[in-house]
Amino acid sequence: MKTETASFALGYQAVKGTGAANYVKGIFSSHRNLPAYNILRAENEHRGIHERPSIHQTTAIRGDVIVPWSAAFLARPYLIGYALLMTGYKVSTVADSPVVGAYTHTFTEADADEIGYGSLLEYLGEGTARYGMRAVDAKASTLNFNATRGGIAVDMGGFAITPGDAIGTEVQTAEKDILFHPGTGSFTLTSATVTAMGTPRSHKWSIINNLDDQEQELHSIYRAALTESGRSRTGTMGGLVFSEDVFRQIAYEGGAAPTIMIPECSLTWSYQSPGAFVGTTKYSLTWTYANCELEMTAFDVSGATRMLYEANYTARDSVAGSPSTVVLVNDLASYAGS
Repeated sequence: MKTETASFALGYQAVKGTGAANYVKGIFSSHRNLPAYNILRAENEHRGIHERPSIHQTTAIRGDVIVPWSAAFLARPYLIGYALLMTGYKVSTVADSPVVGAYTHTFTEADADEIGYGSLLEYLGEGTARYGMRAVDAKASTLNFNATRGGIAVDMGGFAITPGDAIGTEVQTAEKDILFHPGTGSFTLTSATVTAMGTPRSHKWSIINNLDDQEQELHSIYRAALTESGRSRTGTMGGLVFSEDVFRQIAYEGGAAPTIMIPECSLTWSYQSPGAFVGTTKYSLTWTYANCELEMTAFDVSGATRMLYEANYTARDSVAGSPSTVVLVNDLASYAGS
C-alpha cells in the first residue's frame, strides 16, 4: 500500500452513536485512525503444568478499545469547519451571504450540553485491496494553528469511541485545492493600554480541549462518553519589533514600574484565498478573541540584527457570550450534523 493513495475525511454527527452521513475529504500531510486496546494480561500466575520460571503462563484478552486519532493539514476553505465543531464549537449559517452562492458560517463555543461528536473516515490501499475504516463518536482534544510566511499549518487530534468498517454510502465532498494565503487579511489588537505592538511575523494559537478518555461502564468494551474536562485558549505572536513604548505597555501595564495588573486586549485576525470564488467574494477565515491577557517573553540581546520579541496571550472566558468567534465564508451550504 502507498501512503500517497490514502484519504481521510471528517464529518459531524446529528446524534451520538450514529456515524455521520456527510464528510469533507481533506488534503492532509498526515493522519492516524487506528484502534488501541487495553490488554488484560496477568503475570506471575502459577499453573503447575511445567517447571519453567515463566512470567506469562495464562491467556490474555483485550479489555477495551478506543481510537486515538490525529491529522495535519494546511488551512483551506472547507475542512476547518468540521475541525471547529469537533473541538467544541457550534455553528450558525447564513445562506447567500454576502452574495448569492456564498455562505457565512459563524462558529461560537458551545455550552457543555450542546457539544456534539464527529466521525472519521479513512481509506487505505489501492484497487480491489482498498478498504475503508470509520470511527464514530469522535472529539478533538487539541486544535493548533501555526501561521508563518510559509503558510497556515493546522494539526489536531483526539479520541473516538467506536471503530469499524466504512458503511460505503457516506457522501464525501472534496476539499477545495485553495490555500488561505498568509499575506492576506488583517490583524487587529484593541487595548486601552497596548497601542504600539504592531503586526506579528508569526502567530501560533491553540485550543486545548481536555477530554476524559476513561469513562467506561461495565458490561461494555467501549467508552460511554468523551466528556470535556477543561478548555484553554492560548497563543504566541512572534517576530514583534521591540521598543520602549511596547515594553512599558506590556511589562508595566502602561506605567513606569512593575504592576500586578496584566494588560488586556481583544484580538482579531483574518486570512483569505488568493482569488474570488463568486463575484468579488473570497474564501475567508476570521478569528476573534474577545478578551486576552498579554505577556512579553524574555529574549536575548545578541548578534547583529533587529531586536524582536514574542508576546503570549491567554484568552479568558469571563462573560456570558462566546470567548471566541470564528467566521468562515465559503460555498459549502451546511455544516449541520448528519
